Amino acid sequence: MVQKYEIGATDPTSYTIALLADRLGVTADYLLGMTDDPQINVRENSLNETERQLVETFRRQGWGGVAQLSVGELVKEVPAKKTSE
Repeated sequence: MVQKYEIGATDPTSYTIALLADRLGVTADYLLGMTDDPQINVRENSLNETERQLVETFRRQGWGGVAQLSVGELVKEVPAKKTSE
């Protein structure tokens, strides 16, 4: 399976990335090439309420939950149309 990742035939799931990062003792960001430091971790106490909610939703429901949360937030921001009677 790793060979398929290496040649770009398929992408690992978020679960697989998290598992690999844990087993290798590095961060997922390091595995994804988003940082050169394998040990940088965001501390949860440095997150604001919205960021914390996104992380918790992702942990419980994955990307689908984050997408639903995002759509819900967008709906709140769009002003409701007034209907004429």
